[in-house]
Amino acid sequence: MYRSPWRPPTAIDGSDLDWPLGRLRKLAYAVGVLLKGDGSVYVTKQTRVLKHGQVTVRVPRIELKNKSKAFLDAFNDCLSQVLRRNKTRISPPNREGHRMVRYTSKDFVSWWRGLGSAELYRIARTFPIEYLRGRFDSDSNVGKYKICLVGVEKHRQLMEFERSLCTMLGMRVGRIHSYGSIGETTFIGSKSITSKQPKIRFNVNTRDFARNVVWLHVEWKNQVLRSPPQRPWTPWKSDIRNRALELNSAGLSCQRVVERLWLEFNLRVPYETVYYWLQQSERSRNLHLGE
Repeated sequence: MYRSPWRPPTAIDGSDLDWPLGRLRKLAYAVGVLLKGDGSVYVTKQTRVLKHGQVTVRVPRIELKNKSKAFLDAFNDCLSQVLRRNKTRISPPNREGHRMVRYTSKDFVSWWRGLGSAELYRIARTFPIEYLRGRFDSDSNVGKYKICLVGVEKHRQLMEFERSLCTMLGMRVGRIHSYGSIGETTFIGSKSITSKQPKIRFNVNTRDFARNVVWLHVEWKNQVLRSPPQRPWTPWKSDIRNRALELNSAGLSCQRVVERLWLEFNLRVPYETVYYWLQQSERSRNLHLGE
């Protein structure tokens, strides 16, 4: 049966009739999984036996390997709508318990490999919730009070962008910082991975993430996300917040503001709280200026 060629969207505002908003949101989720997450886009060589002998062909693949069935099901549904194909069969688990979803699409892989970061960022910025859901399904650790997105140093620019998306949505977000060391060996099942460059991460408040992104597909992550503890809210006095804004207006960084509040009030105001105050103030100022 003839299969019409796949084509990317000409616009991401729903004006391309072949790409309604629902399909575009699926594309944004796919971008989140494939960009630096658990998914991969690649071309491999494969030997096929024909009547006149063997021939080596290049096979373009879109793939996700994971233990979470719900994650695989979501990605399978997502790619079937993005590519307008029937859902593919999810492979049985291997010895480590990993299953796999795999699609073949020359047109999609060619488009993906020719994309620049500006276009990928534009898709993510237009559909931030779907994009972040794909990224956090792939590369996050979910805790009761904070969610940690992890990466490596060469992905710092991307993670700064993702951190800005979280801030844009009104989440309390920590700074990006390095952890671990070069040469450190960790194990995923029986596979050992040795760090060749520093690892980095940033934290997001769990309740803020749950309020904005709402759910994740990975079962254990979603269970923690949907039932964060009801930690008592700290009622910071208005004069402390106002002083933080004054210090920031005077040119002090967020960290220096935290230190000054400790000196002046003898109170340990969390960095994330001060950062949230400053971001809220900046958004209010921009709205007042009509930006």
